[in-house]
Amino acid sequence: MISSCLSVARHPQLRFCRAWGSKDVVTSRSIPRKQPFRGGLCRPRPAINCILQDRQHVSLLTSPTGRTHHDRLLLASESSLQAPRSKSGGEVGLTFLVVCTSLVLFVAVRLFSARFRYRTAYRSVRKRVLIIGGGFAGLQVVKDLAKKCEVTVVDVRDFFEYTPGVLSALVGGRPLRRGLTSASTYHSSAEKLLKAENNRSIGALMRVRQLHRSLRRAVPKKARFVKVSPEHNLSLRPGKLDISTKLCETVADTVSWDYLVLATGSVYPTPMKPETFSSNEKDTTSSLRHAQLAAHASRIARAKHVLIIGGGIVGVELAAELAAAAGRSPQRLTLTHSATSLLDGLPSSASEHATEWLKRHGVEILLGERFESSADKNAEGGHCYRGVNSQAVIIADEVIFASGSRAATDFLQNGVSLSDANDDSVAPHLRVPLDTKGRIQINEDTFRVDCGVSVVPSENGSERKIKVFCVGDAASKSVDRYLASFAHWEAEYVSESIMRDINIQANGGTSDTSEVEPFRPPPRFMCVSLGPFDGIFIWDARIICSGLMAAVLKLAIELWFKNFLPAPYSVCRLLPRLDS
Repeated sequence: MISSCLSVARHPQLRFCRAWGSKDVVTSRSIPRKQPFRGGLCRPRPAINCILQDRQHVSLLTSPTGRTHHDRLLLASESSLQAPRSKSGGEVGLTFLVVCTSLVLFVAVRLFSARFRYRTAYRSVRKRVLIIGGGFAGLQVVKDLAKKCEVTVVDVRDFFEYTPGVLSALVGGRPLRRGLTSASTYHSSAEKLLKAENNRSIGALMRVRQLHRSLRRAVPKKARFVKVSPEHNLSLRPGKLDISTKLCETVADTVSWDYLVLATGSVYPTPMKPETFSSNEKDTTSSLRHAQLAAHASRIARAKHVLIIGGGIVGVELAAELAAAAGRSPQRLTLTHSATSLLDGLPSSASEHATEWLKRHGVEILLGERFESSADKNAEGGHCYRGVNSQAVIIADEVIFASGSRAATDFLQNGVSLSDANDDSVAPHLRVPLDTKGRIQINEDTFRVDCGVSVVPSENGSERKIKVFCVGDAASKSVDRYLASFAHWEAEYVSESIMRDINIQANGGTSDTSEVEPFRPPPRFMCVSLGPFDGIFIWDARIICSGLMAAVLKLAIELWFKNFLPAPYSVCRLLPRLDS
């Protein structure tokens, strides 16, 4: 019996204490701890682990005669004393859920740490921030500061427009979707021609509605939105903005500010971009802008020859959209550029790719020549343009200017009324420095604008500090930074600078410009569309991809920035630069 018990002890699935030559195997549950008993098994533990997981091992505990002496004990041990089991599926799933939840909480805390970094400061001191302009940069600033400061947004428009999508809207198309059938296939009857023009107009109207968002809905609820009409004068003073009518010069509203962010953007010739803050503004509402784009789309569909002046990104994308439209209207396209190559400022490989694509689709390209309007009697109702050097003449039914952008800073030059010059009680007009092109001069490291005034009297008689910033296309900066992505990153940097300054003032300190970390521009990402199914994606000075993949990226970029999804500056500035 001793040998049989020892053989059982060697089995990996059975564990029990040392045998003392007992005839029967008994448990020690009823035996006091560490108390030996006659002829039995002893173990200094509260129980003996005599475990049998497989009933085939019952024969190991039988006597030499074949009789089983321990059936009852083994059955009891099998049900009560089990071997250690592996974790069940439910336990593993619960552990995995706990780990994933911990990781998500950790990432959330890291991402939103900046949001609560200055919580004490902005709750104790609610600073007033005035943002002039509701474009890419302006809306990003208001979204960053709406919960921390008293934010006011002023704009002449009541809508936000995703400008890069306007070019495809003129033919009713979009990335990965061709425009509607055009008018060139319906020259047999006036009724079919009118139907085609209506289709193009309807397609443009449907597309542009996808590019618009109401500013009253886009601006957070905790911020204030003020729409001014072209009949209003904006008088910018240190610490205040006076909104008055042009006729009677009475102040209709006054907005006080501690921080001013100028994000008025730029102006392109219509229909590329609606003009802002100018005296001849006629598309300040979404409905007027829809009608304007539909009218331009109808004229382009009716034209047989369209001349596009300007071979930059806007001109190349517009020519490609018109060339790739279904039915090909207009029948003839001419693209002129004063430089020796298209897309000057971009890699030469991008210029070669775009030029080859346009020529393959029947676009006439004239380089190194500047064309000016000329009165020609043989134009027969068309528009006549003559080359300055070659004296070449082009007669087109429709002319579109894709160059000549300028900063929307007219209100800064014309904001001083005549009554202010003779009234000593009125605070002087804020002098914003402008360069020769009308752009606002800034410190490119901090985006600060030096207006010569840093302290103004407050309502209670004390003094308060003011600061002026400028972001986006209205600022005078490097040429390669006039992109929507840079407007987003600049706005995020300025928002962080404002909150840092508020925190310093709340703690009784004084802000020092030398201590501010300078702006580190991220790499330049650009996607040039060549119709709905082709394009070029550029990272700094290299072409990353082209063709259908670039068109997919163009659609992803539109969906991303149109819905103001995050593109964190703190992460993008760490990306590597790819030189040629």
